[in-house]
Amino acid sequence: MNGFAMIFGKCVWVPPSPKAATLVLAYFFGTVPGATVDTYEAQIRQQMVAAGATQEAAATEMKWLDGCFASYTPDSAHRSGG
Repeated sequence: MNGFAMIFGKCVWVPPSPKAATLVLAYFFGTVPGATVDTYEAQIRQQMVAAGATQEAAATEMKWLDGCFASYTPDSAHRSGG
């Protein structure tokens, strides 16, 4: 099987491409200085469409990913500054 899954919060996501995986990680961690949420989301949706999704399906999946990101809360053992 040639698959790769990513876990965000309470969700498991299978990215449509390696570039989408990289973009989503950068979006989740906010690692590109100056990049806006809209920029990240547009690039991620573009990767989903390139993999065969419709614009509507890509937008729906992006909303789902945002919900996954919101469900992530690090436990107290992994929080810094404490």
